[in-house]
Amino acid sequence: MKFLICVDTSSDRKRARLNKSLLKFGERVQYSVFEFNINDTDFIRLKHEIEEKAQLKDGDINVNIYHLPDNYIRKIERLGSHIAEPIGDQEIVVF
Repeated sequence: MKFLICVDTSSDRKRARLNKSLLKFGERVQYSVFEFNINDTDFIRLKHEIEEKAQLKDGDINVNIYHLPDNYIRKIERLGSHIAEPIGDQEIVVF
C-alpha cells in the first residue's frame, strides 16, 4: 500500500512525537510530509499509532492520508533552494 501523510499542527511537542512514529514506518519527503510503502497490517498499526500520539480530538492537529494507486510510478518535480536526495526509484525533475 502506497500513500502520503501530511501533518499540520501548531504544537511542536505533538509534531515531534508524531514525526517519530511516522519515521518508523516511512520516509520523510518534506518537513511534515511522509511517504509510505507498507502492507495492510502495518497501515492499521500506523493509523492506531497516529490516533494515539496525535491526540486528534484536541482539534489543533490535522493529519491527511493520500492513498496512491498500486501502479504508481514516482515522478517528482522539486521547486526551491533545497533539493532532497532521491528516495528509491524516483524520477526527479529540478527547476
